[in-house]
Formats: sequence, structure tokens, C-alpha cells
Amino acid sequence: MAVDFAQQGLWANDRILFLTDDPGPSALRELLIVAVPAAEKAISQGQIVIQAARDVYLRQGAGFDPQATLDTLIAAIEGAVADGYQGLRIDGDLTWLDGTGPDIGALSEYELGGNMPVLTMPVLGMCHYNPSVFEAGHWARIESAHPGHYPDGGALTGIRAIWRDPGVLTLTGTADLANAAAFASLLRAVPQRQSLVVDGSQLEFADAHAMGRLLALSSRQPTTLRVPGAIANYLNLLGAASLPALTLETC
Repeated sequence: MAVDFAQQGLWANDRILFLTDDPGPSALRELLIVAVPAAEKAISQGQIVIQAARDVYLRQGAGFDPQATLDTLIAAIEGAVADGYQGLRIDGDLTWLDGTGPDIGALSEYELGGNMPVLTMPVLGMCHYNPSVFEAGHWARIESAHPGHYPDGGALTGIRAIWRDPGVLTLTGTADLANAAAFASLLRAVPQRQSLVVDGSQLEFADAHAMGRLLALSSRQPTTLRVPGAIANYLNLLGAASLPALTLETC
């Protein structure tokens, strides 16, 4: 997966940041040099950056701080753009967590906070966890904080949100219990504009929680919401027609 991630990032002219634990930084560097023809040059020029995951997440032994970690990654996004790249791709290895720490609340705060730059900045992020080391309820919180999920041997599922100025939010995929917290945090990150268009024409499914979140957007700003007919019908049952700042369009 690291090879594909690096290759796609190079094709897109992104900077690629690997926060890795297993394999370690030296081993991953050698793997990429062997498997990706342009990797050695990209590493020497700073387009591919490889760091020890625990050094970044635990701040060289100072402990995990959600906001400090987010600030570090946001600075990395800004640095990539300043250096002439289209954006930043982050591959974050958290498989070294054993379920005893950091605190599950802090992890959830970090993951939810990361959805803001994912929506509004040129960044693509992928996290790696080992679900088996977490209690079921704790893992559900971590999973819900991620817009999409890519289980071993499975296909990518979840919601994809793309923001385009002056005020268009495109939603594709599914919004349900598995990514409920992430979906809510993505909508909270939508910038305030005089008017907003939410293009949900490619939504495959939205549960009642997600539809309620969509309706709540119109309380912040005038909103045009485009969704498939079946979702529109349920939105009307939830009171969409009574919201003066909402224009509901079916497709």
C-alpha cells in the first residue's frame, strides 16, 4: 500500500509524508527506492518525507497532544504548498498503539479535528490502526471519526466530501453510523458563505442522523441541497419544507 500511495502522490505532484513504525523509516526508505523508480530522487529533494511515527505523535517523548499534532500536520500542509507542491499526502501508522494509551478521548479528538483540513486544505490522509487491540466501544469511536474505511481485503467505503469556493460542497458515498462523527465534523468545517450549494447527487445512502445534519446546515446559511429522490423524500418527512433558508432539489 505504501508503494501505491507514494506513486500516486508523485504523479499528482504532491509531497508525501510517511509517519511509519513498522517498517521503520530506514526499511521503508529502502523499500520505496526499490519499488518506485523516482523515489530516491524524490526523497533527496524532500518530496517524499519519512519520519518515525512515535516521534511525531508522541512529540519526541513529550506525550500525545491532539492539538499540537494537528498543528504540526497543518504546518506540513502549508509547507508543501509553499514549496510548490499541489498538496500533501499523509500516511499515518498508528498500528503500534496497544489500546492502553493515548487516551481514547484524545485520539478521537485528534481524528475529528483532522477532518477540517481534509475538507478545506489540499491534503489526503490515510491512518492505519489495529482494531483488535481496542475495546469494541473504543474502536467504534475511532472508526466513527474517519470519513472512510479500508478494511484488510476489502474496498474503500464511506463518505467523501470535497469543498470548492465560492461555496460548493460535493458529497459522494454513504453517510451512516460507521462515520457519523466524521460526517458531523466535516459539516462543521464548511466555511460560512452568503449561500451554499451541497451537491449530494451521488450520495448512495444517508441515514436519519446524516440527513438531520444536512438540514441543520441551512440554519447557518442559505443552502441549496441536491440529492436523489429517495433521500429527498425522507428529508421532507424530517421537515425540509418548513426550513425557509433551504432549497431542496432532486436529481
